[in-house]
Amino acid sequence: DSDDGWVAHNAMMTTTKGLPVTQLDATDSEYCGGIKYDMLSISALGRIDCAMKALLQNGQIEWQGNLRKTYEKYFQPDKLNFTDKKIYELFAQNKIPELFQFSTKVGFGVLKKLKAKTFQQTASANSLMRLTVKDGEQPVDKYIRFRDDPTLWDKEMIEQGLSKDERQLLHNELDNEFGICVTQEELMSIAMNKNVSDYNLLEANKLRKAVAKKSAKLQQQQQTIFFEKGRALGTSDNLLNYIDKSSIKDNEIKTISELDYKHPSTIIANVRNIKPITIKNGKDKGKPMAFISLYDNSMEIEGTIFASLYSSIGDKIKPNDIVIVNCMLENRKGEATLKILDIKKGELLNE
Repeated sequence: DSDDGWVAHNAMMTTTKGLPVTQLDATDSEYCGGIKYDMLSISALGRIDCAMKALLQNGQIEWQGNLRKTYEKYFQPDKLNFTDKKIYELFAQNKIPELFQFSTKVGFGVLKKLKAKTFQQTASANSLMRLTVKDGEQPVDKYIRFRDDPTLWDKEMIEQGLSKDERQLLHNELDNEFGICVTQEELMSIAMNKNVSDYNLLEANKLRKAVAKKSAKLQQQQQTIFFEKGRALGTSDNLLNYIDKSSIKDNEIKTISELDYKHPSTIIANVRNIKPITIKNGKDKGKPMAFISLYDNSMEIEGTIFASLYSSIGDKIKPNDIVIVNCMLENRKGEATLKILDIKKGELLNE
């Protein structure tokens, strides 16, 4: 370690609001030897502790001599009842005071619409609320549609030209998720299938990282490799295209904290506030535009909706709405802000 600390390896400054920022982004910082640390909250542990004390005080459970034994008797996962329908009803009705990452409007919107009936469906909801596409049917919509009528998935695959064996292959991979590739691990499993592209574990992990890193260059490279390896095995283009569209691209998602300054991205976020103003100067003088504050589970950020876009939006976007946003990250006077390229309400999640 150097006496200079972090700035021996990376330039740093403080914004006008006191936020420390570095000259190099996360990818370049890691390339130069920086190590990324994820700082996780212990809020969930505190809530478990409070819940345990309340149950003890009300005689619902009995003290087993120490904290560990009490926890293991009542709260170990293998001691919990995951089949109680009442639990999932409470989830859908938003009657649980704290549901970790579901404790946002986006999270509750997914649970309310999904009406999960099993633990697996609840776990899938945690991933589905992060999956979004710019245009067309959202993955969570399709999950519900295929779950409620499984024949629709087969109909879609038949329409895309998949053979009986190809359809069975995907059933084997994704029946547990009703045909939706919900997690990156499922994506890896599909790529490693000997009848798809026969990736080894290292290759599949590179595909996962390309999707997770949200790098357009890496994603293009991996798409090329995916098709080359598949075609070399004799895998049909129909199957490769179907997987690429329905499994790989649907996993190319971002949170606000993962945006970069180089590429447009699509995010799903909550609207904290939107402030219309009238432009006072320039070619758009007299036209309305707006400043918008957006947040998700990762952070909050300000954005600008310019006149050309705002004219088609008007008052359609309001505070507390959930929106799907195509945007670019910009640096304005030392502050990270969003240039909003397109924005629309996530109708499913606002219901």
